[in-house]
Amino acid sequence: MTPSHRDRSAGLIVFGVIEILIGGFSAMMIPLMVLVHLASRSMEGAEGSLGLTVVLPNIVIYGLVAALFVALGVGSIRARRWARALTLSLSWLGLITGIMAMVVLCLVMVGYFGTSIFTGLPELALILAVLVIIGFFYVALPLAFVLFYRSDDVAATCRARDPNPSWFDDTQPQIVSLVLVYVLGLASVLLMPA
Repeated sequence: MTPSHRDRSAGLIVFGVIEILIGGFSAMMIPLMVLVHLASRSMEGAEGSLGLTVVLPNIVIYGLVAALFVALGVGSIRARRWARALTLSLSWLGLITGIMAMVVLCLVMVGYFGTSIFTGLPELALILAVLVIIGFFYVALPLAFVLFYRSDDVAATCRARDPNPSWFDDTQPQIVSLVLVYVLGLASVLLMPA
């Protein structure tokens, strides 16, 4: 019996590996933050020192992001329904945030550089390089995740490879996204005093 959908297992593996790589890069930021903290302590007294209250929240955030992306990557490789739902919700949040950040970044750069953007080639090249890099990571990558994970074929592949009912099956994606926004907001509020 042939499936009524296109098998997207290879795509789930590719996107899962990308998520694991993102988690790995986030995990690599933890020792870098520790090194920055230690290096700042050894510089000219306490004035230039980045205190533990500055570094520790960043370490916690990078650790949580690393754990989340590795878990989502493994879930995607294993074609788990919950991983698809969470990745799709986070991708939408990332895409919306990325688009807003790009608009603000463009306005700030135009306001900062003013008319010199159009007169000097180095400034224009710098701005374009920054926009391309940020546009890739904050718009193009989340857009690729949204387009892939919202596909009916991806959903059907996850249902076929993970036939047991998931705890996400009866939950609306909008509710999942709203809960994620509240959890991220709560985490930022708790880490803000530090």
